[in-house]
Amino acid sequence: MSRSQTGVLLGVLAALLWSPHFHTVMESLGRDTSVLVFHFYVVFWAAVACLLALVVTGQTGALSVFRRQETPVLLLALTGGYGLWLMRALAIERGAGNPTHVDLLFYSAPLILGFLSIPQRDGARAKQIVALALGLVGCIMIASRPPTPAEAAGAGARSGGTLAALLAAGCWAVFALAARPLVRREKLLPIGAVLWSVGAACLLVTCLATGDSILAISRKGILTSLLLGAGTVALGFGCWLKCLAHLPPALAAPLWYLAVAFGVLWGYEPVTWWTAGGAALIVVAVYFASSGRERIEMTMSDLIRG
Repeated sequence: MSRSQTGVLLGVLAALLWSPHFHTVMESLGRDTSVLVFHFYVVFWAAVACLLALVVTGQTGALSVFRRQETPVLLLALTGGYGLWLMRALAIERGAGNPTHVDLLFYSAPLILGFLSIPQRDGARAKQIVALALGLVGCIMIASRPPTPAEAAGAGARSGGTLAALLAAGCWAVFALAARPLVRREKLLPIGAVLWSVGAACLLVTCLATGDSILAISRKGILTSLLLGAGTVALGFGCWLKCLAHLPPALAAPLWYLAVAFGVLWGYEPVTWWTAGGAALIVVAVYFASSGRERIEMTMSDLIRG
């Protein structure tokens, strides 16, 4: 299997693991559960999973990566380990009247990543930007629906959620762009352990500062956050980082849209001609972004530099 094929497979697996995340979070939040506290536990369990894996595999010495790469690792921790989850929690709280609206704004992250990668040698070109825009349209077709009366009544409260969701998307894009050079030369597991540990510590401090008790969570919430932290975050983001180690951002970014398409398979969205068309458009966007002569040139240059 070629390097690019491995990257595509890892990207698809990352999207598959991520696909149940948003729906599971919304279903798990109880009336008395703080969204911020729940996200703290998600990141906390991701850190625990990575640290346990380091202990079991005898790689605790690899944590020295932080002493060699303090600046890039801290950038990843502050964007993907903290900023993403903080903004995501604020987006849900302030845009609770329409969680679908918040999710769709988050899925603008691949398009943001494409634009941010333009200055790089293997960054997005016009073809990839068009493909990313098509993929976003496919996501909108799948997840969009008319607002309910309750959502329409709370439309005024969604402005704060909109800004926070866009900031979460921006954190995700910066995280993905900054991660690629680091994960290509360092082991993934210690990077994950450090960035999730720093993220969990920052979220804990934020919870204390806002007066949100980390004890105010149900047993079901603990179990769900454990599954999400170990599965969709530690494992899912691990696959995503390995994907970025094999593929340029412009080729990897469209794969993230597949998480929305997988939601149709799991039954999170109704199966209609409209949603099927959105899923097909995402698949077309992925193919369009990776096909042709430009894909070969970018992959070859990527192999030479690797």
